[in-house]
Amino acid sequence: MTRALSTVISLLLRMVAPLIRRGLRHLAMAAMATVVALAAVAAGHGLILVALWLPPTGWVAATVVALLGAAIRLAGLVALASVAVLVPLVVAADCLAPAPTASEGEHRRRAGRHPRT
Repeated sequence: MTRALSTVISLLLRMVAPLIRRGLRHLAMAAMATVVALAAVAAGHGLILVALWLPPTGWVAATVVALLGAAIRLAGLVALASVAVLVPLVVAADCLAPAPTASEGEHRRRAGRHPRT
C-alpha cells in the first residue's frame, strides 16, 4: 500500500512539475486536487456499475457496494466543485506572489533546490 501511494504521489508531482518550476505552486496544488477528485468520481461510478452487474441474489452486497460508490462519487463531486470555486483565488495568489529575485533563485539553484519550492 505504501508503494502504491508513493507511486501515485510521484506521478502527481511529475504531472505538475512544469507549474512548480514556473513558480505556480498554488495552481499546481489545484491541478493535483482536480485529478484526485476526478479519480474519486470515476471510482464511485465504477462501484455503482459493479453493483448493477452483481446477481440479483446478492442484493445486500449490491446495495452496500452501490451506497459506497454513491458516497465516493458524491465526495469527488463536492471536491471538484470546491476546486472550481477556488480556482480564481488560486490564480490570484500565484499572480500576486512576489517573484523571486535573481540572487534568491541563484542561491537555491546552488543549494540543489528549484526556485520557489
